[in-house]
Amino acid sequence: MNEQEMKNLITTLIVPLASKPEVIEIEINEGDRFVEFTAYVDRSDLGRLIGVGGVTVTAIRNLVYSARFEGAKRVRLSIEPRHA
Repeated sequence: MNEQEMKNLITTLIVPLASKPEVIEIEINEGDRFVEFTAYVDRSDLGRLIGVGGVTVTAIRNLVYSARFEGAKRVRLSIEPRHA
């Protein structure tokens, strides 16, 4: 799976959970050991995507991390509120 396919997977997982899916943006930053995907969502959706005790975000991360990513780098996913 390449970066674009991983971005599509993340989008597919988080858009149905968001009340404002039109504001979701996913940024990709590549480091030495990791490819970091940061999903910027509306502040009102942040709690919904994290879930009680982090259960929802943990499930999303487990699915993303289990996908086979090209290359030797590992994938990281963070969900952040979108800056106004």
